[in-house]
Amino acid sequence: MNQNDLDKKLLENISDLDNSFPQVKWNQEDLWEMVEIKQRRSKQIYWIKFSLLATICIAAVGFFAYTQSTKSTEHVTIRYSEEVEIGITNSFHPDERSGNIRLLIEEQCLIKSAVCQTAEFRDLKVHLDELNEQSEKIGKQLKFFGQDTHLLEAHSRIQRAMNQVEKELLQIIKS
Repeated sequence: MNQNDLDKKLLENISDLDNSFPQVKWNQEDLWEMVEIKQRRSKQIYWIKFSLLATICIAAVGFFAYTQSTKSTEHVTIRYSEEVEIGITNSFHPDERSGNIRLLIEEQCLIKSAVCQTAEFRDLKVHLDELNEQSEKIGKQLKFFGQDTHLLEAHSRIQRAMNQVEKELLQIIKS
């Protein structure tokens, strides 16, 4: 094919393209109105997307804050202790040491033997002896292992229990 033929063919094709477009008469006012409508529509779509994204972000932050507020990482430890006052009549003058209280209980049992023979008194006396043995065992362990906090806590619990039993024994004798 020759260059001239190629040029002719190309010009024919181009002229056919010009004729294939629809013939539309544009009114300038209609044209700008269409442009404005499309701009308004795109702005509306932009604001809808923006508000949807903002809503999702606010909901996510709210959900995160709610889940964090419901988790309680605070641990509360409540401890209490009781002070027990032993009411002893003037005829009893025990030392504050446990050994002297036991001696006082033994002396009073010699005087009031009927009280010391009751089942309740004997049970408390057996319980006091068991607590005394446990206290001695823990005392030996403390000497061997040193000042271990668990052993010290156990020893103080046993001492409190012994004091409570001694108090009950003295109240039985006193009554």
